Amino acid sequence: MRSGLDLAARPRQTGHMTFAPDTVDPDVPQPPRRDGELFRYVTQPAAQRRVMRKSLLTLLFTAALTIAAIVLMVLIPDAWWLFLIFAVLGLIGSLIWGAMFFGARAASRATGDDLIDLIVLPGGFLTQGGLFTPWQEVSKIEVVRTTGAPDPAERRSIGEAAGQQIAQGLTHLGGANITVNIHVHDAKAVAARAATPSQKLAVFDSAGYLHTGLGLRQATVLQPLIVHLQQECARRGTPFELAV
Repeated sequence: MRSGLDLAARPRQTGHMTFAPDTVDPDVPQPPRRDGELFRYVTQPAAQRRVMRKSLLTLLFTAALTIAAIVLMVLIPDAWWLFLIFAVLGLIGSLIWGAMFFGARAASRATGDDLIDLIVLPGGFLTQGGLFTPWQEVSKIEVVRTTGAPDPAERRSIGEAAGQQIAQGLTHLGGANITVNIHVHDAKAVAARAATPSQKLAVFDSAGYLHTGLGLRQATVLQPLIVHLQQECARRGTPFELAV
């Protein structure tokens, strides 16, 4: 899930991470700077409010589709199975976009360290809520790239193209959807250190890792992070996995 007020005026390079002029909400307290930050990924309330509004519009559309399909099932019983399909699709869409709406609404109220998606330091990682995990506790780094920036030369189906357009419209960012799963030797010990609700959200102790979703961001912003993690894992003898 989110760096000084001067960043709102112009792009600024911090380590390998470039902040665009609109990435920082000057009215919201930002996570304090830590010495030696290499990468900083934070989610701003203003961006979450945009996602919240668009999610609400899509939720209303899918809810209306569900209601209309149910009404048509009653009015045209001979084709009930066809309208049932639309009703089920609308219901699934309503659940998905409803979850996105409430998630974005909660994120839009966050401040300070609760805005953190991922901060990479020379000695380890800061995840949501400011929870620090040193490299010594890391057993594997897994980077999952679930949505890539479209290659003009790549042939894509209509569904893939439509999905990419929806993602870009929702976030105003496009690019790649990256998740960094930081596997640890003792997830329960890490979970025991999590003192706030935001910190606890990042720790999947039953799965053995800390989950950090970076959302849809430009590939030029994310690629240096992936290269750094891969090189650092190789230097430390830590397994690294990139799933595309």
